[in-house]
Amino acid sequence: MTIINLDIIELRIVDGYPDGTFKPSNKVNKAEFLKMLVESMQIDINPNIANSSFIDVKETDWFAPYVQFAVEKNIIDVDSKRFNPTEKMARDEVAEAMYRVKILTETGAAKYSPPA
Repeated sequence: MTIINLDIIELRIVDGYPDGTFKPSNKVNKAEFLKMLVESMQIDINPNIANSSFIDVKETDWFAPYVQFAVEKNIIDVDSKRFNPTEKMARDEVAEAMYRVKILTETGAAKYSPPA
């Protein structure tokens, strides 16, 4: 039996799938992770996307604002015209993104820059 913390549902950090189910044993992809990261840190993001920088992210995709935020703030490294939102996140990628967001929120920097 899986128990889901209702706070993360009430705060809309985790919404589940369109059919109303939750699948906690599934691996998390980039789009899902970014939403959970941004929402759990209570970061306000711009929901309006003028145009996407990636061929696999449409302005109307539910995750587009999170992708835009992550790229603008240098939370996730991207070096192509594809973001690959359904790609699974590796542990080191998750840890690095969490670290970068933490640094941004603590310093108030406009964009993450690696320490000199």
